[in-house]
Amino acid sequence: MKKKMKALTEFVQIESKEDTNVSFHVSDSQIMTGNVISVGDEVKEVANGDQVIFDKYKAIEHSIEGKKYYFLNYKTLICKL
Repeated sequence: MKKKMKALTEFVQIESKEDTNVSFHVSDSQIMTGNVISVGDEVKEVANGDQVIFDKYKAIEHSIEGKKYYFLNYKTLICKL
C-alpha cells in the first residue's frame, strides 16, 4: 500500500529526484531542486508540479519506498523555476 502525505498550513512537500537533482553548497547551506507535490491550504505562491530551489538544511527529510521527500515552510523557498 502506497502511503500518501499532505503538507499542512504553510508547508510544502517537495520530491527530490536524486538522479537529476542539481545541488551545491553555499556556506552552511545545501541548495537543491525538486518538484512540489503537495501544498498547505495557506500557500498561494507555489502549486503542485512547480519546480523549486530550496535549502535542504531548512527542510525535514522523509523517505518512503526509496524516494526522498522534504517538508518545509514555503517562506524558506529560494525560488520557483
